[in-house]
Amino acid sequence: MPQPTLAEADEQAVALLASLRIADPRLILSRREVAQLAPAVAQWLAAGVGPRQITGTLTTGLPDRLRARPARILAFRLSEPPLAVPESATGVPRTSPVNPLPWQTCDGCERAFRAAEPSRCRDCRELPVAC
Repeated sequence: MPQPTLAEADEQAVALLASLRIADPRLILSRREVAQLAPAVAQWLAAGVGPRQITGTLTTGLPDRLRARPARILAFRLSEPPLAVPESATGVPRTSPVNPLPWQTCDGCERAFRAAEPSRCRDCRELPVAC
């Protein structure tokens, strides 16, 4: 199986992997390691996971001392495919927004409240009506 090259890798994935050393100086990756990890990062990006979330997932909770190259830890963390982003999180509402009820002024105390038609507020409804 041929090794992936950096030229074939997704540019955003390469930039994200190269910038991990800013979040944690121990995460210095070689060109070969970036080329190997880039397809997994590209898959996460395609699933709607943002660069900040990916960086957080890869850098949070690392051991205090790294005994070997960090690429294996990152590969393990990237091995689980991410969940797809729900449609509502993308800013597109799933249904049309519900129009709120209009503001009404209470006939008893002049308090503003939402109701379909003019009436008395919750507190004044409990009081007896003065004739």
